[in-house]
Amino acid sequence: MDGKVTRISVLGQESIVIGCGLLAECGRLAHEACKAVRYVVITDENVAPLYLEKVMASFEAATGARPIVKVLPHGESQKCRGVKAEIEDWMLEHRCGRDAAMVALGGGVIGDLTGFVAATFMRGIKVVQIPTTLLAMVDSSIGGKTGIDTPGGKNLVGAFHHPMRIIMDLEVLKSLPQRQLCNGMAEVVKTALLWDADRFTELEEHVDEILAYDSAWLQSIVEGSAGIKAEVVTKDEKEGGLRTLLNVGHSIGHAVEAYLQPEMLHGEAVSIGTVKEAHLSRRLGYISEAEVGRITRCLQAFKLPVAIPAELEWEGLLAKMAVDKKNKGGKKFISLLERIGKCVNNKAIAVEDKDIASVLAHGVEVVPLEGDRHVKLEVPGSKSLSNRALLIAALGSGTCRVRGLLHSDDTQVMLQALQAMHACTFDWEDKGETLVLKGNGGQLKNPDGEVYLGNAGTASRFLTTAAALAKPAGSVLTGNKRMKERPIAPLVTALRENGVGVEYVGRSQECLPIKVDGSKGLPGGSISLAADVSSQYVSSVLISAPYAESPVALSLVGGKVVSQPYIDMTMSIMASFGVTSQRLPDSDTYVIPTGGYKNPAAYQVEPDASSATYPLAIAAVNGAGTTVTVQGMGSASVQGDANFAKLLEQMGCSVLQTESSTTVTGPEGRLKAVDVDMEPMTDAFMTAAVLMALADGTSRITGIANQRVKECNRIEAMMTEFKKLGVVTRELPDGLEVDGTTPDKLAAAVDIFCYKDHRIAMSFAVLGTRVPGITLMDAACVDKTYPVFWDHLANKFRADLRPRHVVAGAAAQQVSADESVVLVGIRGAGKTTLGNHCADRLGWDLVDMDDVFDAKAGAIKEYIASHGWDAFRAKEADLLVQTLREHPQRAIICTGGGIVESAPGRDALKGSRKVVFINKSLADTEAGLAACGKPAWGESIEAVYNRRFPLFRAASQFELPVDSTEGWAAVCKDALRLLEHVTQRAEVAPVRAMKSFLSLTFPDVDAAAPYLAEAACGTDALELRVDLLSDLSAENVAKQVVKLRRLSPLPVIFTVRSEAQGGRFPNGQHERMLTLLQLAVRLGCEFVDVEATLKDEDRQELLDAVRPSKVILSHHDPHAALSWEQVERKIAEMGQCTTADVVKFVTSAKTVDDCARLRAAVRAADIATPVIALAMGEHGKLSRALNEVMTPITHPSLPVAAAPGQLTLSQINSLRRLIGALPDQRAFCLFGSPITHSRSPLIHNTGFAAVGLAPGWAYAKVETDSIDAVKAAMAAPEWGGASVTIPLKEQVAALCDSVSDVAEKIGAVNTLVKRRDGSVYGDNTDWVAMRDLALRNLTHAPKVGLCIGAGGSARAACYALKALGVQQLYVWNRTAAKAEALAAEFGGTAAVDLSGVAADIVISNIPGNTQDASLPAFPLAASAVVIEMAFAPRKTRLLAQAEAAGATCVEGVAVLIEQALHQFKHWTGLNAPRAAISNAVYADL
Repeated sequence: MDGKVTRISVLGQESIVIGCGLLAECGRLAHEACKAVRYVVITDENVAPLYLEKVMASFEAATGARPIVKVLPHGESQKCRGVKAEIEDWMLEHRCGRDAAMVALGGGVIGDLTGFVAATFMRGIKVVQIPTTLLAMVDSSIGGKTGIDTPGGKNLVGAFHHPMRIIMDLEVLKSLPQRQLCNGMAEVVKTALLWDADRFTELEEHVDEILAYDSAWLQSIVEGSAGIKAEVVTKDEKEGGLRTLLNVGHSIGHAVEAYLQPEMLHGEAVSIGTVKEAHLSRRLGYISEAEVGRITRCLQAFKLPVAIPAELEWEGLLAKMAVDKKNKGGKKFISLLERIGKCVNNKAIAVEDKDIASVLAHGVEVVPLEGDRHVKLEVPGSKSLSNRALLIAALGSGTCRVRGLLHSDDTQVMLQALQAMHACTFDWEDKGETLVLKGNGGQLKNPDGEVYLGNAGTASRFLTTAAALAKPAGSVLTGNKRMKERPIAPLVTALRENGVGVEYVGRSQECLPIKVDGSKGLPGGSISLAADVSSQYVSSVLISAPYAESPVALSLVGGKVVSQPYIDMTMSIMASFGVTSQRLPDSDTYVIPTGGYKNPAAYQVEPDASSATYPLAIAAVNGAGTTVTVQGMGSASVQGDANFAKLLEQMGCSVLQTESSTTVTGPEGRLKAVDVDMEPMTDAFMTAAVLMALADGTSRITGIANQRVKECNRIEAMMTEFKKLGVVTRELPDGLEVDGTTPDKLAAAVDIFCYKDHRIAMSFAVLGTRVPGITLMDAACVDKTYPVFWDHLANKFRADLRPRHVVAGAAAQQVSADESVVLVGIRGAGKTTLGNHCADRLGWDLVDMDDVFDAKAGAIKEYIASHGWDAFRAKEADLLVQTLREHPQRAIICTGGGIVESAPGRDALKGSRKVVFINKSLADTEAGLAACGKPAWGESIEAVYNRRFPLFRAASQFELPVDSTEGWAAVCKDALRLLEHVTQRAEVAPVRAMKSFLSLTFPDVDAAAPYLAEAACGTDALELRVDLLSDLSAENVAKQVVKLRRLSPLPVIFTVRSEAQGGRFPNGQHERMLTLLQLAVRLGCEFVDVEATLKDEDRQELLDAVRPSKVILSHHDPHAALSWEQVERKIAEMGQCTTADVVKFVTSAKTVDDCARLRAAVRAADIATPVIALAMGEHGKLSRALNEVMTPITHPSLPVAAAPGQLTLSQINSLRRLIGALPDQRAFCLFGSPITHSRSPLIHNTGFAAVGLAPGWAYAKVETDSIDAVKAAMAAPEWGGASVTIPLKEQVAALCDSVSDVAEKIGAVNTLVKRRDGSVYGDNTDWVAMRDLALRNLTHAPKVGLCIGAGGSARAACYALKALGVQQLYVWNRTAAKAEALAAEFGGTAAVDLSGVAADIVISNIPGNTQDASLPAFPLAASAVVIEMAFAPRKTRLLAQAEAAGATCVEGVAVLIEQALHQFKHWTGLNAPRAAISNAVYADL
């Protein structure tokens, strides 16, 4: 044992022992509390390799005997009646009696199951719990609740049976994957929510330490949570009342888990349940929105889900909740929070189904209001005001109570940053509604580390200037990937010119991260700032200016100042805190005095004026009987949208506005049509538009052009949804016209798609209070700015809100990667053959429906003879439904050829979202059916085929064309590639890591075959230009995709370019284009190019179904017809498409300067989606070098380039070197000794030459065994990286700034990479090479692996074998002790006698010239793969033995090349030219 050991009592006994290193003492600790004649250890196959031997040895040392052990498969499926009975029978076979004790070694499943067996075996025997997960430590192992799952739900059968001892070794937590750690944190957070508000605050503030596996924090959270649960269990042993509180989050969480396990972990489901039950508590009037926000953000910080998955619907979840153990008298009882740290009534309370459904449903129907309404309410605070007030109060002196804050991610980020910079201290009052903030008077300090700002734009910009006040110096501000793409250069430039040291420390010289030197403070005086990009730059300087060394005169230069109201808002808040700034007359110069802020005793953040428009609009649409007052926002508001009340007055409403409130009463008759410029209040235009839909006449909105580039194209979205209702609209250049009508003339029962846009959802909800049948399909999107919107409708307006289903396509449904796959196709198509092959390679189960039928209903022939075809079809469909229920995940289900013949069969297939049509041609089908031996159809094969073919297509989402001309081995590879894509197991590089793709222009892929290996060298994907094919029939296009995939493993980009967009596909043939694009998705093409000009409904239909393929949303302007302003707008608009993975914009360059203009347009569009931006033509070639993601390339072997000005990869890299986008000189080397005969220089120099990086990029040998010599070589400015071999692999890690987790685990670095920031990164590519070569040659999932040797590469081999999923790992070495040590480290077994080791994969790591008779013989099957690491001699003794056995042999030189290819990718960012390198190496052998 190491360090502190804590003992905690449960029910009066010291049952819990917590400390580090306790596994080594677990036998003694168990025996002292639970003496037994025999110990029975139950564990699972994941835990056993890690800890079982240590536990066994400990028990043997303590008791003199080793326990008996049963190792179960891993997963929740083991927690069932059948496995319980299996364990009991096994124990009886081993003659266990009442003097035995059970030991549960594992997580919650093992603990619950073992405990229940112990509770019932021989009417109860003792049990010890040794939890190995955080979740089990803090929850399931304590309290004696044991049980198993049933089809009705989780833990419905069980018993209370307390463990005699619970041994918690904190060391095991450090080996947990982070997902498992976070899984346990859900229960830790839940416990704090129940009992300890202060602990909850600590968890909020120390997320980083916990996720970094900080030992002190791990001990603290385990001791704290275990202590609380122990106390509760002691007070309420059998869950009579108090203990039910521990089920916060579990009522809904268990229902979610019942549907999604094992993919979703228990803690993840509890996290969702905790948030949704907090929403429920808020809906019922208990907890505040402020505290709901804190709970949600805390769980999200621990990387836990907080939303109901899209595929789950409220009725099913309610049904699962109906069997909860807490329920009484047919009512659902739920433990609800009153506030953080306290539950309502300190017990579970009854909750109505309608209220539960309101927080579970994805969609909500708003029923029109009836009768008069007089409503007073407050809407949430303004985000813009909130973050300004927070920073100003933190800079100020004294304590300020800030009320009305918007509780959002942005404000949370600001608070955390201010705390990190020691700017203030704060606490919460009034259930989180009041922030008590004490400012430090501008005395900021350097944070201990980086200040992480996520994607909070206001926080990042405001704090850039404030960081200049932090002493002594060196605040680093950073954010997420999106934040690192958002510009901050104008502000940085202004600060630098004023004397503030600001340094870009990331890749970009325009964005975060930045380092701000506060040693000189903010000098002040004259500051010039470009304010034509963002008013936030201006507010940043204004806010911090009072702390400058001298008064600031801030002059705004450049173009037109944007968002002037927000600058005015900043000045107004500054004045509230005692600083009056002045704008000089007729100028854009602001004068700010020094002196600092004096915090008022209290500051009220105004309600958000945009949010206030919705309740006020409800009064407007419901007439004179409805009056609504929004408190806290009136004529004194600094927000532009506060003027919305004046618009309502123009439309006929009665408006009474004081300085601090706004009251609106609806008109006596219809609303009046208006013509309004809404530029000062653009966010309110959607609210106005729904009012105009019911106005008397045609209304006109202008000044809202910027709304096309918000969360979506809001103008287009409103027009689309209005069309569903029957409202006539017309788009204007900067707005729209709306023809008003009456509710009785509008369509009934309309589903409104919300585009993930909160303002669209709330606007149409307003309309729903008057117009019947309106359902909002994404109710949760309102959380962004108005989380209590639905609560206000339900509670304040007494609206009837009805939960509704979300129809397919209305919201993106995420399909589980592990969801089972169903194969359909004509009899004899090869479903079982292909299913067997793919199931074996994927490690999934194969379920043949013919076998299922035989087992459950009898032989098919006899059944048809006895019952007829109709009865057979009905039974077949019923069995498929059962099978999908029994095998929801990780199974390949092969159906009968006639499953689609009956309506029940087709309906049964709808239960799967992964149906693959095995499409075998009629001719091949007729040729293959002769020997089938199944009942005749009674009609021609052709007639059956033609009838079923369209039914197979309609029933499936994916399709595999069967081309057996190259044999069935090729078809099996085709099937595996498709299923790896369907199950999301294909390794496709992230889009931003893909540098180029080859655009193929051959009329037929066969013509590309002789050239493709060379042409594709160094590229990341292949584009099939379908529009350039000679035959555009769907059948031929499918064949082309199959051919291309057989020629190359690279991802396929499927493109149909129309004539209008610069291609050859005929204009106007939208349906035909859509059919081809849908075929691409069905075929599993990794990327599908979708033209943005495709009809809206066609594009949406395709995008709704396009996953797991990625979308390139493209627009080509071949004649450069768009202005640069329009180009920027078009890119921004495309970037708002949430289903686009890549945006592609192509124009034509008239001058070389157009390349720079295009680049500027992309930056100005400022979208998160990766952008391909190219200019065609001779003048546009530079754009291809400037483009950073997925640049299309050509090759001399192609008939023509796909576009004017297209370059080869070599040409692009040469150009990039010339313009400085790539270093012109880069030196790489091999460190080690002896290396005289190494072929590494040949490999890498061949690669550099092939991709156009030579001669400036070169690789050489540095023969040395001295780490000092390595260090000296690395100091050269042109040094870019190195390969490392013996004897330096272990030593060089000390020279790295960071190393990969894998290299650290293996303990050896063979690759050094100098990054852009000058840091050195170490990795190990040996194991990746072994893994990839194994996967390329294995024909089935390996179960047994053998590692020969125990040196450095053997460690990589063991890691690779474990990564391949071998269930049993053997290690052999001449020195047995070394084999034992290595095997123990990787959870394997040291083998002396190999005669019984039938390995599926063998990796040899001993020199070829030492493979003598000391290497024992072992059996090798023809299906085995043998990988040799030694490459001299080329055919080693082991390879000769393997070859003789018929096994697949992988030579050492192949491994050398493979690991070098990964090194090449590290150094260049490019896929290595495999063919060129391999040809050079083998020619040199």
